[in-house]
Amino acid sequence: MVRTRVLIAETLSNTRYRHEELYVEIESMVIRSDEIPDSPGDVSMMFADVTVVLCTLGMLSNPKLHDCGLFRIIPVRSLVIDEASQIDVFEFMVISESLLVFMDNC
Repeated sequence: MVRTRVLIAETLSNTRYRHEELYVEIESMVIRSDEIPDSPGDVSMMFADVTVVLCTLGMLSNPKLHDCGLFRIIPVRSLVIDEASQIDVFEFMVISESLLVFMDNC
């Protein structure tokens, strides 16, 4: 079984999902950005057996993910971009700069 988590921005939890009914069955896999610990040790425990992390490009460019050591705990091996026409270029620039080091070994 592939252990998956879905990262969402803290603000999404304060509003209704666009298609909220789609999230009911995976609610246990959803992690809000404000629930991610600051300590790499705590992050390691939270993501101990997780092999796939799904999130928006905006969430992936969130500095908290880098600061808490998530990319060291779960290295980015593949990056799949859906709806590329909706990408904010600034988010892509931030993500490419922070992930180049980690993806270099892929």
